[in-house]
Amino acid sequence: MSKINQSSASFHYVVEILKTARKTANELTDKIIIDQSQLLLGAIDEFLTATYSAQVVSPALLPALQAFWTEEGSLVLEWIMPNCRLGFSLDPNPAESSWYLITDATLGEIAASGFLQIATLKPLVRWLLTFLALPLQPA
Repeated sequence: MSKINQSSASFHYVVEILKTARKTANELTDKIIIDQSQLLLGAIDEFLTATYSAQVVSPALLPALQAFWTEEGSLVLEWIMPNCRLGFSLDPNPAESSWYLITDATLGEIAASGFLQIATLKPLVRWLLTFLALPLQPA
């Protein structure tokens, strides 16, 4: 496959993986959550495009990023996989927006979480998604 075809295929997979989350984000009315979701989805898009272009992991193995509203008015973006959950909760109060990573015993029974901070968003996304991609890599 040529570089152009690889890039095109990578872009297509990223679009598909983020489609549901982007659709839900496009329905937002809260400007604060809109801003947070654009930054977060942009960081995820950037990482996935680079990862797939470098053929680090097959994009076909990563499920779609799901999005839903909580009763408290937060937007949750979440990957649910057999061995783990990775999610981001975007709150109307940005100081309360957070991330979480939960894994089963096959991935070390990790339960980690923290607050989202704009200054460290890209490195955090890179770290979390690299972890998420590790089990997807061919043996």
